[in-house]
Amino acid sequence: MREFSKWILDIDVGRLPTCTVEGEDDATWITIPYDLLIPVADNPIDVVTSIVFPDILSRVYDISYIKERCILCPTNDDVDMINLHVLCKMSGDMHEMLSADEICRSTDNFAELEIMYSSERLNTLRFLGIPNHKLNLKLYVTASRVTSRVGLHFYIDNNGKCGNNMTKNVVYKEVFYNLPLHGINNIE
Repeated sequence: MREFSKWILDIDVGRLPTCTVEGEDDATWITIPYDLLIPVADNPIDVVTSIVFPDILSRVYDISYIKERCILCPTNDDVDMINLHVLCKMSGDMHEMLSADEICRSTDNFAELEIMYSSERLNTLRFLGIPNHKLNLKLYVTASRVTSRVGLHFYIDNNGKCGNNMTKNVVYKEVFYNLPLHGINNIE
């Protein structure tokens, strides 16, 4: 656990060795250990969810099982596709929740803003940390952060650019701030 926690922290602060790939000047690529890699496949979403969440249908209410696993995605669109894929496998009715986006009527230039920012336009905007206009939910579905190496896997398909055990180190520090270190202090 200590070695894994140190590796995670080294990603966080940029201490892992980096290299360049053909056509790029900056050394931003890091090597991922092979035991954390998921093989490239024709249906990556199914492969990723099956490996990271085996038995999800029978263990969806097992909080400790869910807390030990996480899928990190490069874009919110990828998150949405994976969430919808898992939700579609689960029993129960899908509930589509829509936001109520509109310009505040007490704004001085309401008429102008309403023309520029119609509800239809506002509903297409996507921001980090703000739920999308449309959320598909099923009751009692939860998500959480990874808390151990056992639940961590990487799916990398570089389309031949470089080895599929390498990825750009673009993970934000916020992702790892609350990762439990189990008594490990000041790893250098």
